[in-house]
Amino acid sequence: MKGLFFPVIETARLVLKPLTIDELDSLLEIFSDHEVMRYWNTAPWAALADPVQRIAMVRRCP
Repeated sequence: MKGLFFPVIETARLVLKPLTIDELDSLLEIFSDHEVMRYWNTAPWAALADPVQRIAMVRRCP
């Protein structure tokens, strides 16, 4: 059932897949940048706990 809600979508130039714990450092690097978060409705991330919480939240949502 998980594949239904978290499919991998591939094109010739792009692969969209579910977030994983292996990507914590990259996610923190991106979302802790103030310029990246400029137009988001949340503050820039400050610690590894932030991407961990986001991944957990996304995985709970069907």
